[in-house]
Amino acid sequence: CPSVSYVARFLGDVALSYTMREDARPFGVSMVLSGFDLLTKSPDPSKPPPKKYPIPRIFLVEPSGMYQEWKAIAIGRSSPA
Repeated sequence: CPSVSYVARFLGDVALSYTMREDARPFGVSMVLSGFDLLTKSPDPSKPPPKKYPIPRIFLVEPSGMYQEWKAIAIGRSSPA
């Protein structure tokens, strides 16, 4: 099962490829992806790895292909951006 960051990066690459082509219309929507990834690495290499547990992750994928991880995000007319 792919990680949430992998899916966000893949969708960003697809959006970028459509933006770069002359004969295709670029995407005109931002996408919010959310899911759970399993923590498998310890932040401190000297400590043993922790038990695997799910971590919630949220990514925003822009029509330009850019993607960012957020703790909380809103898109649309009422968003602060």
